[in-house]
Amino acid sequence: MDDNEKLEPLLKILIQVVGSIAIPVDKVEKIVCTSPEYVKAFNLCDGGATQREIATKCKIDHSNLSKAVKRWVASGVAFQIGPEKNAKILHLYPIPESMKKKGKEEIDS
Repeated sequence: MDDNEKLEPLLKILIQVVGSIAIPVDKVEKIVCTSPEYVKAFNLCDGGATQREIATKCKIDHSNLSKAVKRWVASGVAFQIGPEKNAKILHLYPIPESMKKKGKEEIDS
């Protein structure tokens, strides 16, 4: 195991801890929780998949997911790693199971 392989999990943990302090889960919910498919897509943004791969897994139109990812990145809840065409997407932290079950109406109120 080289140094990069050792550091990568630690850096992801650091991003999650700092991210949860900077942007609480209720704000992430409001940005992401537009539908169960987009919550699933957001949670797949662990830095290991491209937008196209995530769109395929979640059965979301690639161009619609691209718009969502741009919104997530602009809102600070996700990052693009690498060149734009093949960028991997990394969320601050996954949305907890308990939040996935909330309806959009609950989140908006």
